[in-house]
Amino acid sequence: MKTQLIVALLLILTYISINTNAQNISSLYNPINKKTLISQNNSKLRSLVQINDSIYYKKLDTSDGNWKLKYRTINIVYDSKNNLISQLTQFWNDNTWVDDRKNIFTYDANNNKTSSLEQFRTDTSWSNSYLYTYTYDAFNNILIELHQWQYMNTNPWINISKYTFTYDLKNNMTNEIDYKWKDSAWIKTQENTSNYDANSILTNRLFQNLEDSNQIPIKDTLIYDVNNMLSYQIWQLKNNNQWENSMKFSSFYDLNKNLIKLLTQNWSYNKWVDGKKDTITYDSRNNKTSESDKYWTGTLWRNGIYESYIYDNDNFVKIHHQLSWDNNGVGPIWGDSIFYYYHTVIGINDIQLQNGKLVVYPNPSQGMLTINNNITIKSIEIYTLTGKLIYSDYNLNRQTSIEINLVDLQKGIYFARIHSGKQVFTEKVMLQ
Repeated sequence: MKTQLIVALLLILTYISINTNAQNISSLYNPINKKTLISQNNSKLRSLVQINDSIYYKKLDTSDGNWKLKYRTINIVYDSKNNLISQLTQFWNDNTWVDDRKNIFTYDANNNKTSSLEQFRTDTSWSNSYLYTYTYDAFNNILIELHQWQYMNTNPWINISKYTFTYDLKNNMTNEIDYKWKDSAWIKTQENTSNYDANSILTNRLFQNLEDSNQIPIKDTLIYDVNNMLSYQIWQLKNNNQWENSMKFSSFYDLNKNLIKLLTQNWSYNKWVDGKKDTITYDSRNNKTSESDKYWTGTLWRNGIYESYIYDNDNFVKIHHQLSWDNNGVGPIWGDSIFYYYHTVIGINDIQLQNGKLVVYPNPSQGMLTINNNITIKSIEIYTLTGKLIYSDYNLNRQTSIEINLVDLQKGIYFARIHSGKQVFTEKVMLQ
């Protein structure tokens, strides 16, 4: 049993990675960073788009406390729709910049990323390294993510891993299966199954290792408050056909419904015992300014990882710092900083449909939003910045104009997800 529990904990760590990737799937496949503006022109919602010119990465020198150059990303190129299509990363060596790797991206007509190619610099040329390709359905849901590699441009692309996804009729992801390439065939390794309630709120997930039957399945149960904000999650391990408690994650929010604390507890001797807490702060515009992770030693909370963020007047991140302490709370023992240098442009939001225009107004709003479109709208969903569904309407009878009452929500920033025919669009909305 002890061996099974150790394996299960390793599975949990893997599951954390998978869960994190799922939560950030929108940023992974749509790298455009933009903020909504109030101004409108010819019924087209305008947006402010961040165009990176260069990104510098620095590492903390713990001997003197100074930040030293480590990497930089330059030659950043965007297409006419402000999709990132290529960039060059260099490392700092003996007072000079040395080419390290290039990234090249492609997109489909709906601005979904379809491929990501990574190349490394050899002594004389650029060599292919990793290729990631993505396939989508008619609703822009990702169906397949394929990972391949190639050595020195001398052999065909070799499969590494593959991820497949399925969805219900409301475009909720219900199943993920992970594969690895072995002996010229795809072998299933993991499966993640998700269930939702009638309002498309995620209620539970089941994680199973398909490669090793001795590894223990994990069940994740999610509980929400009256505002559909996630209150806590409980992870359970299956032992002798019985689900036993393992870990609990409790969420706490401020008046603007920003997540301000996440408490992780472990099940020990029939009670929950503190293990880790994440404390998050925000500025007056609801931008996350810091996140501090601390671990319970049994007598006190020791430092783990601390992150901080600095924004410009348009709420774009300018600087991101990260510091880390060792297992005894001594440190910081290392640190990384990212400095963004960019300009902004005015662009037309992606919330324009192929045969017509869709406009959300007023934005910012006091709580009453209107969505107009000369193509029918199928459904509308409103999410918090933490990704929690707080409003939905799937019975619009394919209207072309709807009004949404969000007066009861706290002031802050939300995301509206609008389904229209075969396309799904997401737009940031500010309530004030």
